[in-house]
Amino acid sequence: MNNKPTITIGIPAYNEEQNIANMLDSVLAQKGSFKLEKIIVACDGCLDKTPDIVRKFQMQNKNIILLEGKRREGKLYRLNQIYKRSKSDILLTFDGDILLSNETVIEKMISKLTEDKNVILVVAHQVPVKPTNFKETIFYTAYKIWEETRVHVNEGDHIHNLQGAAVAMRAKLAKKLRYPKTLTTDQGYLYLFAKKYGKFKYAYQAIIFYRVVKTLKDFRRLSQRTLHQDQQTAAKHFGKEALNEYKIPVHNKLKALIINFVKSPLFTSLAILVNLYVRLFPLNNNGKPENKWKIVTTTKEVIHV
Repeated sequence: MNNKPTITIGIPAYNEEQNIANMLDSVLAQKGSFKLEKIIVACDGCLDKTPDIVRKFQMQNKNIILLEGKRREGKLYRLNQIYKRSKSDILLTFDGDILLSNETVIEKMISKLTEDKNVILVVAHQVPVKPTNFKETIFYTAYKIWEETRVHVNEGDHIHNLQGAAVAMRAKLAKKLRYPKTLTTDQGYLYLFAKKYGKFKYAYQAIIFYRVVKTLKDFRRLSQRTLHQDQQTAAKHFGKEALNEYKIPVHNKLKALIINFVKSPLFTSLAILVNLYVRLFPLNNNGKPENKWKIVTTTKEVIHV
């Protein structure tokens, strides 16, 4: 990539009318040494005004492409559509309910690829929006504990650091990557698949904002998806030895707890109790884990920073 690399941005979206305009604005405001070829918004059977909002953006920007799916197929189905359509040097995918923190997020992500030809996959650093009430602060603290636990393991090269909301990959990975229909989450699968072809990098300085959940039910849904289903997927497609990738040293866990306990003993204690609860009593369906990605609605509110 001696010249400016070309990039495509893909956004799978389901009922994102509250935040999609802010998200697109933050994408269009990006600056750096790259050439933006197109922005693909793949609507997954949206029942709200998300497609209408995207069409308004299309009137001002010819590079925006709307894929309007008539029924809900799931995020991974829409990601597969995006992978197939991207012809750029680099493909970036962003969730519709996040916000890029500044004008250099994309530049900081793709610099990891341009500086090292062996790097094939990069993720941004996800930062939760500050809470507004007591209950939300418990979930916010739980996320901050988890962030501090995982983010520095192996200098960021760890399966738990692939959160999936903001990803950059080389074209050769996008061409090879297709999610099986049986998957419900992309995180662990993407990390393990990508590592077969190159290195993984965590872009600490590329910050994106997201909302934490506001209800225990949604917190349990996310935990079910990221803790249980993700590891089951890894074992199924890459063998049981893949489960070793999920292990985190005890000292990282203790350090995270101490740091957050010093900041807030009350909310750290409550966050620990909530985490114990969702692990001991995961959501189930007749004794079996849920096998369908259920929508977490409380994270879809507009993000203002």
